[in-house]
Amino acid sequence: MSSRDYEQGSVDILVHVLADTYVLAIKTQNAHWNLRDPGFIGMHELLDEQYQGLQKAIDVLAERIKALGGRAPGSMKEFVSLSRLTESSEITTLKDTVLLLSEGHKQITSLMLDHIKTMSGQGDEGTMDLLVERIRDHDHQAWLLEAHDQS
Repeated sequence: MSSRDYEQGSVDILVHVLADTYVLAIKTQNAHWNLRDPGFIGMHELLDEQYQGLQKAIDVLAERIKALGGRAPGSMKEFVSLSRLTESSEITTLKDTVLLLSEGHKQITSLMLDHIKTMSGQGDEGTMDLLVERIRDHDHQAWLLEAHDQS
């Protein structure tokens, strides 16, 4: 195995992670714009921070795909078709929205853990490290959401 034999396999994984992250970012932005609740200000600020963080992660993931010689998806049609998360435009209660977004973070974490197992021993520690970093952030964001809604 040459030092770069892992590239296509890593790209195949990363395009899905990128799409999942993009779909979650859109869900978060939707909640940021449309959620109305007595705890609005605190949640509005949290969702803004989370949305901005997801946008930064999207850029890092796309750049990793490009560094490995791949093409980063760039259209809504591609993101929706590649994502394992489902779209959701419905914003209801604070509790339901927190659950929806928290579950999205947890689902991405679970998928990335599976990807790391698949990638183990293939020589792409750079991508595995990126996924571990993303897992830490998704776990943290899910915790922040759940801590915000203790009703």
